[in-house]
Amino acid sequence: MHKELKKNLFIIGNGFDIAHGIPSKYSDFQKYIRSLYMMPELTDKSYDAFFPWKYSVPRTGNLLGHFDTNQPYKMIDVLGFLDYCISRSQNQDVPFNFYINSDWWSIEEILGKLDLKEFLPDESDEALMGDNDYEEWLIYDIAECFKYLGKLAAMWASQIDVSDVPPIEDFARLINCDRLLPINNDFFITFNYTPTLEIVYGVENVVHVHGIAGGHVMLGHTSNIDVERFCACNSIPQYCRHAAETLLEVTCKETEKNASRLSEIVSRQCAGSTDIYSYGFSFAEVDLPYIALVCKALDTKSVTWHLLDFDSLERRNQYINAIRQCGFEGRFSTYHVKTKTANQKKEK
Repeated sequence: MHKELKKNLFIIGNGFDIAHGIPSKYSDFQKYIRSLYMMPELTDKSYDAFFPWKYSVPRTGNLLGHFDTNQPYKMIDVLGFLDYCISRSQNQDVPFNFYINSDWWSIEEILGKLDLKEFLPDESDEALMGDNDYEEWLIYDIAECFKYLGKLAAMWASQIDVSDVPPIEDFARLINCDRLLPINNDFFITFNYTPTLEIVYGVENVVHVHGIAGGHVMLGHTSNIDVERFCACNSIPQYCRHAAETLLEVTCKETEKNASRLSEIVSRQCAGSTDIYSYGFSFAEVDLPYIALVCKALDTKSVTWHLLDFDSLERRNQYINAIRQCGFEGRFSTYHVKTKTANQKKEK
């Protein structure tokens, strides 16, 4: 194939930003939230204290079911509750210490598996067990708390500065390699909020699947969460099912709707691609509909999918299986990119 006709498709995940030293991990998101409500002596992890959000849900206390944002202490309670609830849900099977075992690393998956048992009344709460309204509105208030998570993610993303981030030389060469025409025909699908591709590499043909810093961003679990199973795991009674459904709707990313919205642009821009490079993308279940969309847009039998050799052979085989399930019929290869953070674990 003539070099000027070569068209690459790049699928970019959070490992790409991490390789650039950008603080874009979920644990960095957690640190940002803690900076909004914690005193300095707490954020340095010097000791483990009893937190008021343990066993306690911030209550809206009004008929509309909304928090009064004019009350700073109420927002502090919401932030603390979100931090504690997500941290505890992610570390159910280990001796809990709010600092040692609380880093967020799989928040989107956890949002569909929240552990609410310690916040809901049990048999020992005799005065509350017979009050149906109490437990139902408690879950509604939990949902109200999680409505703020997406707003917090947007605030966090908007303060991440990539203007002084140096490019990775190997990657820069890859996206500008041996072209006879001074035109970059490549297309980039990024799952990151940051404009790293645009600012650091001057790339123009980019679609931000989950939104971009400064605007609306998406964060959440896959839409196929079993409500019955969620209720059973948290001992939520049937009369609270609607409240549980509301919570799962609030914490859902709605991947299928977003994929449908992006379908036309992805199909048009991906057409004619001969090679696909994935960088820092973990092929999480919640994002596979987008990979299926790409595979549907291409005659993948003549496409080569390049996986970064940074990942172990076992991990690459897991990726290959996921890609095959999305309809890819082409061949696989590996490529190498040297980075200063090569020893860091990538994270989607």
